[in-house]
Amino acid sequence: MKKITLLFITLSLLLIVPAKAQLSWANLYGEYKFTADLVITEAGEKYRDELSGDCNVVIEKGKPYDARIVGFAGSSKFMNLNSLRESTNEIIALNPNNPQLWNNIYMTHPNGDNPYRVWQDGKQLTEGYESLSFTYDPDKKEISIPDFAVVEIEGYNSLNTTVVASFKNVKMTLLEAETVEIVDLSGDWMFNASSADNSTDKDSFVPTKFAVSLEKTGSDNKAYDANFSIDGFNNFTLPATFDGVILKMVYDNTVVYESESDTIRLNYLYGSTPKNSINFSFANENTLSLSNGFAFVSDTVRWVENTDTNEKELVDDIAMKQWYSAGTLKKVVNGGDGSDTFDWAGTYLVKSEFVLPADGTSATIWPSEFEIVVKYFDTVGIYMVTEFMGYDTYTINETQGFELTPATDGKSANVALDGYYECAFLKMNDDGTFLQVTDESSKTNPLKFTLNDDGTITIAPFFIHNFNFSTSASSPVVFYSNMTAVKQESTSVEMTDAETTVVKGIYDLSGRRVESIVAPGIYIVNGKKVIVK
Repeated sequence: MKKITLLFITLSLLLIVPAKAQLSWANLYGEYKFTADLVITEAGEKYRDELSGDCNVVIEKGKPYDARIVGFAGSSKFMNLNSLRESTNEIIALNPNNPQLWNNIYMTHPNGDNPYRVWQDGKQLTEGYESLSFTYDPDKKEISIPDFAVVEIEGYNSLNTTVVASFKNVKMTLLEAETVEIVDLSGDWMFNASSADNSTDKDSFVPTKFAVSLEKTGSDNKAYDANFSIDGFNNFTLPATFDGVILKMVYDNTVVYESESDTIRLNYLYGSTPKNSINFSFANENTLSLSNGFAFVSDTVRWVENTDTNEKELVDDIAMKQWYSAGTLKKVVNGGDGSDTFDWAGTYLVKSEFVLPADGTSATIWPSEFEIVVKYFDTVGIYMVTEFMGYDTYTINETQGFELTPATDGKSANVALDGYYECAFLKMNDDGTFLQVTDESSKTNPLKFTLNDDGTITIAPFFIHNFNFSTSASSPVVFYSNMTAVKQESTSVEMTDAETTVVKGIYDLSGRRVESIVAPGIYIVNGKKVIVK
């Protein structure tokens, strides 16, 4: 009897032990303690303030990837985290030096090699420092990171490096997890595959646009039935889960089309992980972006002749019918197809009623009228400001510019001014400094665009600064306010011509003392009259 009772208790305990949470971005976000055995060399003493083996870091949502580490090893910048391998609890950082964590120094192998591949006479002399794999321990809430060195290099194709520091026994231990809001995704959505080259098979009869409805299957917002409706195909349903970051739809060779001659089913796209689900990254309540590819394939059975045996053999081929490497799910609004909200993509003509030049060394007379270009990149499902005041904005990965995020109400949008290197750059000046855009308080907070009832766009005030990377010094060049913009394609709203008057003097702008020292006179800027008194 005692044995039976003991067995019953043991089984009961096993049943109530909670299952380990599956690795996901949602349970990685939060604040961590970064620790390492750090040795700084004599050559690295000048970088001592930038390196740390004992500091707090944060894993947060990033763009264009789902996560990034801020403050890694004492850096004031961030490291992108690209993907997860759930089966092995691995976190992948494809290129830890892109963006660069510190000025002039780089992460690399413990032996101090050049972090970039060095070639000479057709031979590769050093391995590239790339595709780093971090290991997550769900019990300890701890991330282990391979040993690494930090080096100075003479050039990208040089064997000459100087080790400035070494990091061993590197770990990140969770201090406080971030609570991720899990919104309700139930409703009708429209999938649109990317129009970029190699994203789909353009000649396929399988459509690149189809409907998906999400129906909640529980009391929270975490579980759904994803119902697919594709013209000419079987309707089918996939079980889906949502953790606030990733919507995952699981399939198992699900059949989507059947005829006398063919059967088409879901399958993974080569190189995509995981292989049994379609994953979408949450952008906002109206937009999800495809984060791993999938395909429609069919099995084709055929006889082939074996040249060694001169006999025919039965071969089972997988024929690719259609693939999707990028695309978006857009929420269907008011019975539309997900495209009936305001489209922020386009070229805008901007007019400012107040332009205050503030940099006496600048020979530029800043225009009161200029263009802003916004493009939509369907490969990642985001809008970007790609041109600003005649400048191409700073390139970020496969897209370029400052990210524009529409609000859920469709009436406003925020333009990020804390881009790839935590700055929004327009160009490099001749002296090595950069033109940087900031908000009206000279900070990198988002710049707000507001859609008005008459179709115009109001743009919040902003500064343009000269920014020095090596010293982090910043000085104002020009201040803009009272700005209204119109899409150039739009003919429904006309803007009246107006002279811009700048009065010479000293101004207190959001706590900054700025002096206009442009000489009084009348200037012609882009065909418009600018009066400086």
